[in-house]
Amino acid sequence: MKEIAEKWERFLGFTLNINPVLNLLGVIGLSISRRNRFKKITEDRLNLYLWGGLAISGLISVITAYNPLLALPSYFIPFVFIWLYILGRWYIDNPLRFFKDMIRGTALLGLLTILFYFLRVELVISGVRLIGRFSPTDHRGYILGMGDNGLAMLLQAGVVACPGIMFIVKDNREKIKYLLYFLLSMGGLIISNSRGAMVGVFVGIIILGLFISWKIIVISGSLGGLAVAFIPQLLRRVKSIFGFAEMNRVNIYKGILRMIADHPWFGIGPGNFNLVYPSYRLTAEYEHVLSPHSNYLAIFSGWGIIGGALFYGWLFFVMIRGWFSEGNKYKKIIVAVLVSFWVHVLINDLFAAYTAILLGCLDNSNFNREPKGV
Repeated sequence: MKEIAEKWERFLGFTLNINPVLNLLGVIGLSISRRNRFKKITEDRLNLYLWGGLAISGLISVITAYNPLLALPSYFIPFVFIWLYILGRWYIDNPLRFFKDMIRGTALLGLLTILFYFLRVELVISGVRLIGRFSPTDHRGYILGMGDNGLAMLLQAGVVACPGIMFIVKDNREKIKYLLYFLLSMGGLIISNSRGAMVGVFVGIIILGLFISWKIIVISGSLGGLAVAFIPQLLRRVKSIFGFAEMNRVNIYKGILRMIADHPWFGIGPGNFNLVYPSYRLTAEYEHVLSPHSNYLAIFSGWGIIGGALFYGWLFFVMIRGWFSEGNKYKKIIVAVLVSFWVHVLINDLFAAYTAILLGCLDNSNFNREPKGV
């Protein structure tokens, strides 16, 4: 049973940034094979109190929602995130190896993105697109359910993590390997053309440069600068970031903030955005969006200030605790990866399993144990 559980751990790590279906399979396998670990959650009373407060606040949001039946299924979403944190903290025996497995998987996704783009692969089965959107006019990519910003959100983890790991490992072959992983992840990210991921990566690299080595900023910045200089479409995309104030998304956020102001404490109810937001939509907002385009606004509009403060307060507290806890520099790399993601979702509503599991790994007592050959 121990060997089976370890295989599930390795499988989940390697496939974490490849496809959500593989995530689900790995999570179920690891949860079942180490089901006796669940009792360990009683070791952290603070977390239990915070999660309990979130549960109570969320129930009030559901009860007071415009449509409680619509709100009830969405109520459980933050607790899926918490369960993944629990896996990272208590179910994974070797979090450092797990993290490196994840980077290898991310590099594989980058390689596939690059190959599919240059080969213009289109795979459609029974009318369902599995791989595609790599044409010259629509080349942001779509791979097994992940496209555009969703694809970028996975690849950006490799772009941020690899430069940091390169400055930690001693062996030159390891350095070259992670340089290759970096280039593959960055190549895929460029193809995705995601502005949110670009900003997130920029912040993550700055953090690593300030606290691990300034050379990370120089090397990553130089490679990124070369890409911008020789890829005209990437240059246009980068320039458009500075015109954010003129984007329609600002009108979307203004409408949502008006909605939050009218429902401050417990929100409009989870999952009720499409029902309520049309009444607050600005006339200048021409997209008629179906989502808030921001993870933060999604939580604060649905759950209110109380639920949002409990969830994000707990999440960022764990990140800060992980940054300052005793351990090696890998923890700081993980925090940089997580910060990169949470910057990205300021302007996109996305979810990635690695954000919750790596958060748990920061609190994992086995973190400093690095096996041979990872």
